[in-house]
Amino acid sequence: MTKKLIAFLVLTLFGILLMSTVQAEHGEWEDYDACEDADYVFEGSLKVVGENCHDSNQISDSAVVNVDGGIYEVHIKSLRGNKEYPNQCQTNEAFYFNINGQNSFVSEDDSDPCTITERWEVLGDFEFNDGTNNIIMNTASECPPDTHANSVEAVKMCLYKVDVPVVPEFGLIIGTLTILSAVGIFFFVRRE
Repeated sequence: MTKKLIAFLVLTLFGILLMSTVQAEHGEWEDYDACEDADYVFEGSLKVVGENCHDSNQISDSAVVNVDGGIYEVHIKSLRGNKEYPNQCQTNEAFYFNINGQNSFVSEDDSDPCTITERWEVLGDFEFNDGTNNIIMNTASECPPDTHANSVEAVKMCLYKVDVPVVPEFGLIIGTLTILSAVGIFFFVRRE
């Protein structure tokens, strides 16, 4: 009887754990020029060039930010091309971010290398520590064969606190089924 009671408790706890699983949705491309209602706004300059594409070979740049711990949706404003030399086409401007060891997707270069753009993108949801957090911008481009001038700069980062649902639908369904199974086993065992 003791083994059966332990099995019931284990299945019940497993169901409760599944019910409390957290989920966060990732955002997509955004087209705006402000960080309306952002919990944190950081302005500055992180710059990278494609690997072996420029004399500086600055393939990563970093910053440290201090925030309250939690999951935040990260929005980045990047500048591509060169306003000072509008006739200079620039390729190899893809990049990604690493936030506390978590990589974002790769922000791809413009399809037209001669385009000069200011682009807002949602890089995804990231877990931030309470206090110090490391932000690293990395190149996702490499030369040769292409050795054109290139550089990309992130000039603004906005953080939006993500409200993580305590009981997402999928976890609720699996958790409920697990608990019902445990209850069924308990009653089946009691009959013996």
